[in-house]
This record gives sequence, C-alpha cells and structure tokens, in this order.
Amino acid sequence: MTTTPDDASRQQGTLDELVVTTFATSNVLAKLLIEKGIITGAEFAAKLSAERAIDDALLQKSSK
Repeated sequence: MTTTPDDASRQQGTLDELVVTTFATSNVLAKLLIEKGIITGAEFAAKLSAERAIDDALLQKSSK
C-alpha cells in the first residue's frame, strides 16, 4: 500500500489536531488545579521542568 500526498497531509492534520487538543486539555487541567489551590504554579512549573528533563534524557539516549 502506498501513501499519497493527500493521505500524508490528512495524517499530519490529524497529528496536529491531536497535539493541539492534548496541549489544551493539559493546560486547562493545570489551570483548574492551580485556581482551586490544589497545587501552586511553582509546583506545576517544577514538576513540568523535571518531566521535561527526563523526556530529554530519554530522547538523547534513544537517538544514540
């Protein structure tokens, strides 16, 4: 089975939509948790930074 330019474009569009939807959902969830006082903005930022560092390390390891 071959992939046509239309198929590739459609797949990219679907991936873009998934990324945007995932980001929006995560953003809203974080804002709600912060607004309700369940976590602080600083706690969220620290955890996000720590998770990014882990992800970066895994990506670097897998690219070797």
